[in-house]
Amino acid sequence: MVIAMEETCSFCKIIRGEGEASFVFKDSKVVAFMDVSPVNRGHVLVVSKEHYQNIYELPNDIASHVFVITKRVATAVKRAFKAEGINIIQANETAAFQYVFHFHIHIIPRYVNDGFSFKVKRLKVNRQTLDKDAKQIAKVLEERDDLLQRRKKPN
Repeated sequence: MVIAMEETCSFCKIIRGEGEASFVFKDSKVVAFMDVSPVNRGHVLVVSKEHYQNIYELPNDIASHVFVITKRVATAVKRAFKAEGINIIQANETAAFQYVFHFHIHIIPRYVNDGFSFKVKRLKVNRQTLDKDAKQIAKVLEERDDLLQRRKKPN
């Protein structure tokens, strides 16, 4: 886990005041500023002040706070830009199209026929496959919960 601000990270530079940004919100844990390459006007990034590369590194208290602020800013964006909808997007790692490796959430105001789309090939799966996949994920969650419980117990 990387906590200190990274020297080369563009978001860390903005947070340190070394880069330009049009801020919407600032507090001790989070900043929100306009995306310099927006999908639509009003496109905002909510960014953790501390440097975490992705959601996997993000501590739970910061994650909770980021989502509270995301909801607040998304509501403001919807009203300010009379958006017909809002996309909340958070990408992790290159395969998921993360380009800036500092945890952040996109708030994108949406309008019918605005030209932005998610063109994806969706899988066709049966209930048996869904049940198998659910069990696989649940097993990992249980293993992780067991590990965390063992760490909490005194020796």
